[in-house]
Amino acid sequence: MKRGRARDAALRSALLATLAACSMTVSKEGVEGLPGQGWKRAVDIRIGEMAIVDGSDLELSLAAVDVDRATIVAATPGNTLRQTLVVGLDDEMTVPPYTIRLLSTDISGEAAVEIRKGRR
Repeated sequence: MKRGRARDAALRSALLATLAACSMTVSKEGVEGLPGQGWKRAVDIRIGEMAIVDGSDLELSLAAVDVDRATIVAATPGNTLRQTLVVGLDDEMTVPPYTIRLLSTDISGEAAVEIRKGRR
């Protein structure tokens, strides 16, 4: 019986040490900081403005906004993509290593997008 308790204590210690080594954060955007886990961000962009995400590795701008769609220009070093996305569909654009989805649009010329990097 003592062996079982010692083993359980060792397992608990190992689990706590592993969890302590992770710099995990939980927010409304999701969980971040787990080994092998990607991240996601929600960003609001207006026509004429540029959003710089992940340091300066991704630049987003809006070319056009309509009632339920927006044309987004995404640029990474060496790659630029322009695509129209529709709200509510599983419509997304990929500029490796990022995936971008349109969350909402606004009549004032603004759009909310979700950017994911890494695993889904």
